[in-house]
Amino acid sequence: MNKNVEAFFIDIDGTLVKGHKNIEISLKDKHAIKNAAKEGKYIILSTGRSIEEVKHIWKQINLNIKETSYVIVNNGSAIWNLNSNKMLFEAFIQEKEFKEIFNYVEKNGYAIKNSLEKNFYVKKNLLSKVISKTKIGINIEHDFSKVKYNNKTAKKLGIITSLRKSKVQKIVDELRKLFPHIEIVVSGPGLYIEINKFGITKGTAAKFLSDKLKFDINNSAHIGDSMNDAAGFEVCGVGVVMSNGMKELKSKADFSTKSVRKSGVSLAIKSLSIK
Repeated sequence: MNKNVEAFFIDIDGTLVKGHKNIEISLKDKHAIKNAAKEGKYIILSTGRSIEEVKHIWKQINLNIKETSYVIVNNGSAIWNLNSNKMLFEAFIQEKEFKEIFNYVEKNGYAIKNSLEKNFYVKKNLLSKVISKTKIGINIEHDFSKVKYNNKTAKKLGIITSLRKSKVQKIVDELRKLFPHIEIVVSGPGLYIEINKFGITKGTAAKFLSDKLKFDINNSAHIGDSMNDAAGFEVCGVGVVMSNGMKELKSKADFSTKSVRKSGVSLAIKSLSIK
C-alpha cells in the first residue's frame, strides 16, 4: 500500500456526508482532512454535485491554502479553484444530444434533471410511479418545454427510471446504443443514471489536476462509494471504497474503509499517511 499519497480525491455523498439532506462532515473527517492539508497533501472534493451545491460542504474543510482550493464537480465536467473563484475546466453535452436525451426520457416515462436546475422533469401522470418527492426532497416540473440548453445545464444529466434495479442496466445499454457519444454511469443505490460528455469522468478530472499541480497521479488516492468513482480508481494509485459502497465498486477497490457513518474517510487518510 502506497504510504506516500500526495493528493486525496474525495467523493461527497455516501463518502464524506451521509446524503443530500445531511451535509455536515464529521469532526473526525474534518480533523483528518485538515491535518493532511497542513502537511501539504492536496484534498480535492470530487462529486457529481453542481458547484452551487458543493460550496457549503467545501467551506467546512477550506483552510484558505492551495491544498484545499480545488473541487471537481458534475463528475468531472467542471473543475474549480474556489479560493480564487475561477473555473479551470468545463465540458458539456452537445445540444443535439441534450435535446434528444430529454425527448427519450419524456417518451419513455422517466424523470430527468440537468446540471443547473433542482427540478426533475417527469410526466404528471407518472410522478408516483417513477419518483417520490417526499423521499428524495426535490422539485418536480411536468412541462418539458421549459427545458433550456446552455453550458451550465448541459454539464451533466441525471435520470431516474423506476424503483426496479433490474431494469436499469437494460436502459443503460439502450442509451449507449442510441447515444454513443456520451459517458454513462450508474450511481447512488444503483437507480440513478448519470450522463456526461463522452470521455469526461472523475478520472479525467483527477488527471487534469495532477498535471496542473504537478503531482504524480500514481501517488494519489480516490475515496468513494459509487460507480461514478470507478474512473477515479482507474487513474489514481489507490482506490478506497467505503464499506457502505456499491458491490460493483468494491471489486475494483484496493482496499475498503469504514462507512460514512463511522468516518471512514478519516481512517483511509490515516492509513495512507506516512507514520
